[in-house]
Amino acid sequence: MYDLSVGDDDMGDDDMGDDDMGDDIVVGGGRRKHGGKKGLKVKRIQPVNQTQACNFPQGPNGALVVAAGTTGILTARPQRPFQTERFVLPSTFSPFFAINDLVIGRDSMFVNSEAAHGDIFSQTGVGVALLGYIARPGIDITLTVTNIDTTDHPFYASIIGPAWV
Repeated sequence: MYDLSVGDDDMGDDDMGDDDMGDDIVVGGGRRKHGGKKGLKVKRIQPVNQTQACNFPQGPNGALVVAAGTTGILTARPQRPFQTERFVLPSTFSPFFAINDLVIGRDSMFVNSEAAHGDIFSQTGVGVALLGYIARPGIDITLTVTNIDTTDHPFYASIIGPAWV
């Protein structure tokens, strides 16, 4: 049986702020006679509270094969508060798709109902930031795309932005 003991503030805190990151964790069994802990001492890198924003990709729910000339809808539901900063579509797929809408909850990220060509959001694009609303847990991110080619194509994309961890 192993004992997982979490260190106190005086046990190796690396002064990274009040986010409880960096405390030592002692992994191993039992205690020594003189009250000292024995076992392997490791750094905790996962924060205890949601106080730090880290950039993560948020992919829509899997891949979707969109038939020629049809529209596909992909939905993602983040498990942490997440803010859209950029929508990225691989350049190998971008010529075949029109991006009809990107919706956070009930709010569209587009200023009108016109579709945008996929090349605009290619990973090689410059100056295509898409700073958006915050999707909290339980709020859907919905992406609507249309295959504008005469052949069926799979669709893959990511939304990159900070998630609170």
